[in-house]
Amino acid sequence: VWSDELWDVHLGPGSEALCLESIDESTGLYAGRPQDHPAILALLERTSGKRLALDFASRVDEPGYQAADRLLLRQGSRLLAQVNVMHRVAWLGGNRAPIANFVDCAAAPEATDRNLIKTMWDVAEDQAMREGAIIGFAYACDASTLAGRGWRPLPQQGYTRIAARTALARLEDQRTRREARYGEAARRPLQVTACRCFHADALRRIYERRFSPVSGALYRSDEHWQWLLSRGAHDQVLLAHKAPQSPSGEVGEVALDDIVGYAVVKDSCVVEMAVEEQHRASRGLLLAEVCRNAIEHGRRHIELHAPADDPLHDLLITAGGTWRLSDSPHACRWLLKLLAPEKWVERQFEAWQQRTRDAGLARPLEFHLLADGMSQRFQLTRRCSRLLRGRDNPSSWVAGGVADLHAALLGADPTVPLRFSDDEVAHIFGQVAPRQTFWRSPWETLRLN
Repeated sequence: VWSDELWDVHLGPGSEALCLESIDESTGLYAGRPQDHPAILALLERTSGKRLALDFASRVDEPGYQAADRLLLRQGSRLLAQVNVMHRVAWLGGNRAPIANFVDCAAAPEATDRNLIKTMWDVAEDQAMREGAIIGFAYACDASTLAGRGWRPLPQQGYTRIAARTALARLEDQRTRREARYGEAARRPLQVTACRCFHADALRRIYERRFSPVSGALYRSDEHWQWLLSRGAHDQVLLAHKAPQSPSGEVGEVALDDIVGYAVVKDSCVVEMAVEEQHRASRGLLLAEVCRNAIEHGRRHIELHAPADDPLHDLLITAGGTWRLSDSPHACRWLLKLLAPEKWVERQFEAWQQRTRDAGLARPLEFHLLADGMSQRFQLTRRCSRLLRGRDNPSSWVAGGVADLHAALLGADPTVPLRFSDDEVAHIFGQVAPRQTFWRSPWETLRLN
């Protein structure tokens, strides 16, 4: 339990901090410095009620981390609030796009002035856009502050929970049925073993093939893969691979090309799983091993965290599992916001073009996006796609809240149904901006104990 006097967090001495925006004589927004880390850690620990020293140290080592990306709300030497704006690349709509991750969002209890917090987020979002981010992802435990700013919960981000013995029985039954139907497989049998750091190249190959069509999944460099594997926030990474061809082959010397799938496990929860499409049966093999390990360690349930369209969810739910979004209304979750809609529309030209071609829609085409105080014209020609200033009294339009319209352009479901001028516009919009599968891997947000 933290005592009241511990809430007064002071920044240490050092070189003069860069002031990004002055609010009054004593209050302003500043870029973070390495010497601010102790005060930032203290704020994060006191707002979460958890010891985070090990986790914080590991995240400072994350590739691309810079102390200056942290935005600090200061009143004199006191730290009132902070947010870390990390620039990454993610897959969205089948293409890579620059994004900003807004993480480590924290505000001290005495930061009661909502205008101060609003100003901090205004500056954070503007800074992200100036540095090239088109879309923002915020990981926050209190979404109320961001809901009024146009942020929307990441759709379909959930998991399936089921008793380990029940899941294992269903998976074994499925395996028996498959063997009875297809007989002896022509290819070599698969095995499950533990992953080692030198297997990272195989994991990256499988990850990109599985998750590049999934909106929101982060692009990971070699450095990020090594960081994830070495920081140790997970319990184990299981590999599904082809068995050695010769009896003398050792399991520890698995060829990278023979690895066909992997599963990242934390406390009997599968936080990330990916397999090669031609070896889909390896998903059941990996999950069965997770079930056995859970039973061996006395854990009654397992969880599967995977995109909502993963067939394993259906398998586990029909076996008696339950689909859940979160265990608590205060649980941290990902939120989404389109920061630069004009850039997004221009960047997605090839995707818009392909979708309209597949749907047999004539080009050029256009429709208006209407909201309170906003009128924009979506235009798609054979050479470009643009979001322009709207005309007066348009005949073809899509209407809704600004945040809902922008979410729909990304392929996310709006919180309030959109309205259309007619059925033809509704059909065109559905073809141009179809619903996408969104997902962010929990592996990246696991805390070190």
